[in-house]
Amino acid sequence: MTDRFVAFATAVVAVALVAAQIIAPAWAFVHSEPYALALAVAVWVLLTYALRASRGADGNRGRRLAYAAGGAALIALAGIASGLMGPDLQTLVRAPGTVLPLPDVHAAAFFPLVDADGIARGDTSVVIRRRGRAEIAIAPNRRRLLGTALLLAEPGAAAYIEARDESGQRLTITQPTNPAFLSPVLQFGTSVAIDNQQLPADEFAIPALHRRVTAIFIDAKAASAIHASRLGDQNVVLFSVRDDASHNVAHGIGFAPSGGDAEVGGLRLHVTIGTYPRLVVASAPLPIALWFGGAGIVLGLVFAWAWPAAVPHGVVLSASREGRA
Repeated sequence: MTDRFVAFATAVVAVALVAAQIIAPAWAFVHSEPYALALAVAVWVLLTYALRASRGADGNRGRRLAYAAGGAALIALAGIASGLMGPDLQTLVRAPGTVLPLPDVHAAAFFPLVDADGIARGDTSVVIRRRGRAEIAIAPNRRRLLGTALLLAEPGAAAYIEARDESGQRLTITQPTNPAFLSPVLQFGTSVAIDNQQLPADEFAIPALHRRVTAIFIDAKAASAIHASRLGDQNVVLFSVRDDASHNVAHGIGFAPSGGDAEVGGLRLHVTIGTYPRLVVASAPLPIALWFGGAGIVLGLVFAWAWPAAVPHGVVLSASREGRA
């Protein structure tokens, strides 16, 4: 019974550890050597029990539980293999309208164009395309297993900016450091320090007026940390405007909440705050191994407790003779 309890506890821990690869792919522990070592120990314990139980060391019920132990061992092995063969953990941020090759999964990720309403809703999906196969749309906070890779669309803070001059004329926004040069969507891929707090930031330019703008995303929690109570309990974007020579311009600092305008440095900047997905790529166990391992666990448990225990052969013979008498 002690061996059975140890095997059961080990199976629970092993399955939970492998599930963590899918549920929390960004957790550093599931990509570490101690994690792989823990799974290797679990495989040894489970296979040892399965071999002994299949030979009758844990009784008739133990013979059936050997299937469950073997299934859990297969899941643990899949967890180890994913760390060896799967891709390294990456968080990929791309502008709307760009394409990103994913050589580890023989596919490409398409980041769709989006308007201000789409940023506010935060429902844009990343589209995965593979040659000769149907495309896969991964919605925000959804994940998909492809071979030994897990793909997760993770919402990231974003803002859609519309710029006008003082007369109300629409101005073109450019992002010189962004592959999507004309994108009006900021994704705050850098940071700036304000009052010892690192805050998400981005930059764009207004070529027509020779302006360069730094945009800083400040949520309610960050506003409290930097003692900016006048920002209220809403998310805002803080703007700092400079000229082409990086000199500050008059009245060049201001902020706006989502749906609001900031009048700074001769510009009227309309802000829509929301989210746009970034793609997290991580290693993951092979789905077919999880299916077979899970089937072994279910069958072993069903046979062990839901099925009548086998009646010894001698008892059957004795009963049949008494019935004839």
